[in-house]
Amino acid sequence: MVKYVIVADDLTGSNATCSLLKKVGLRAASIFQLPKKRIEEMDVISYSTDSRGVTKEEAYERVKRAVNGLKGDEILLYNKRIDSTLRGNIGAEMDAMLEQLEENRIAVVVPSYPDSGRIVVNKIMLVNGILLENSDAGRDPKTPIHTSCVEELIKKQTKYTSHYFNLETIAKEEKSLLQEIQEQGKKNRILIFDAVTNEDIIKIARVVSQSDFKIITVDPGPFTMYYAKELQKKNHLDKKILMVIGSATETTKKQIEYILQQEDIFLEKMNPKKFFWKKSENRKFRE
Repeated sequence: MVKYVIVADDLTGSNATCSLLKKVGLRAASIFQLPKKRIEEMDVISYSTDSRGVTKEEAYERVKRAVNGLKGDEILLYNKRIDSTLRGNIGAEMDAMLEQLEENRIAVVVPSYPDSGRIVVNKIMLVNGILLENSDAGRDPKTPIHTSCVEELIKKQTKYTSHYFNLETIAKEEKSLLQEIQEQGKKNRILIFDAVTNEDIIKIARVVSQSDFKIITVDPGPFTMYYAKELQKKNHLDKKILMVIGSATETTKKQIEYILQQEDIFLEKMNPKKFFWKKSENRKFRE
């Protein structure tokens, strides 16, 4: 059953986020038409409104129709997939989603995509080390970008108030960051975040998932992937996996190191000698 809904502004972005969510074990598919009945065999449905190059009014209407056709009580996560260089009608499309969903839902914007060279430092987006406005996106013939300031770009396009979290704030202890997210989420419908590394995005996803808010993820893919992973952990607490590893090879050690970094795992190193009793101890125990 579908639990995750993506609304993208083009087919390429729709497919890209589907691919990322497949990496965390979700069954994902892009669709070309809004479904008339519930799709049981997928976890994720991604729909493109093909609205990047249209007017903001038309983009709003297309996203509005998409959300109304896809929303449901069973949905765990809504995503507004945006271009990694911030082209398109980001503000109008966010507004449409916020207005069609619950009033207590907020939009969390994390526009960085470190693996593709897109990072945001102190509100400024860099594309492979170049200011966004000086990159190819800045010269796009249909939707050129005239500023590298993420906050400025979003504020100009949305009617809702926002709060910005810079790297200094993100670097705080998670408890402090969570408290600030809780406070600002009550005052603003949009929260925007810096991020330079995947680790920054993972931390934001983890802390936001601990907040009291229902959210819309607004990003080019990575934040949605990591947030979905956090939701999977929260919604599968009853499912435990016990692994017993007896190999001492270097390959096994590397595999253990990798999975410890990727998953929430408790590791207990056992002393095999403690599993064997001396004959005298065994006899005493049986008596």
